[in-house]
Amino acid sequence: MNPPLHKEEIKSRIRQRYGSMLAFEREKGLMNHSVSLVLAGHPILPTAEAIADELDIPVHRVSRRYHDQYLKLAISPRHRGPKSEKHALPAQEKRA
Repeated sequence: MNPPLHKEEIKSRIRQRYGSMLAFEREKGLMNHSVSLVLAGHPILPTAEAIADELDIPVHRVSRRYHDQYLKLAISPRHRGPKSEKHALPAQEKRA
């Protein structure tokens, strides 16, 4: 599984396209300094999604926070389907 991009790489790509992170935030209608906050691990999903859309990457590659959440869901037994028949309902017994 691909790890999150390095935060300096994300900032560099945004600066190359918009000149500054503040210009990106204004263009996208985001809260000021929210890119830095997301890259520092704060949960600001609209900003994380805007970064992911701009860089054409999945949200879980934006920061460690979203990557860890993605991994937790990917390996959680609660979110996986039954692996064997031991989880299936037992067959009803025939009555005579």
